[in-house]
Amino acid sequence: MAESVDKIMTKNVVVCSPDASIMDAAKKMKDKTISSIVVVVDKKPIGIVTERDFTSKVVSINMDTKKNAVNKIMTSPVITIPPSTTIYYSNDYMNKKGFRRLPVVNESGELIGIITQRDLLNYFTEQRKKFVMSNLSKDLRESYPI
Repeated sequence: MAESVDKIMTKNVVVCSPDASIMDAAKKMKDKTISSIVVVVDKKPIGIVTERDFTSKVVSINMDTKKNAVNKIMTSPVITIPPSTTIYYSNDYMNKKGFRRLPVVNESGELIGIITQRDLLNYFTEQRKKFVMSNLSKDLRESYPI
């Protein structure tokens, strides 16, 4: 059975409200060294703001980051997935859609995590290591029986 995203997702998601200033959201992202922030209302994701949003929607038009709220630049509606989604499906879906991250929500639609390209890369790298090591040790056992 394929593993689900709840095994590898980031659980402590950095969030903000839709009326938070763009400046406050940017500071949160900088302080946490992350590339996105999920916009929530009542724990439910309604949008997402990424570094790309800052460059294309803020910097390029010289928007006032203290006077404008993130709801003016967030991508909405945000696509989410349930925690039972397989790692392989989420990877395929993200690649096809060009997404770098997907918020994970429970049955009530509340944010419980986020799966990122980095999470997937780390998972697949670890799987490759396990595969190589198991085959390497098998080859060695066959070549050098005790």
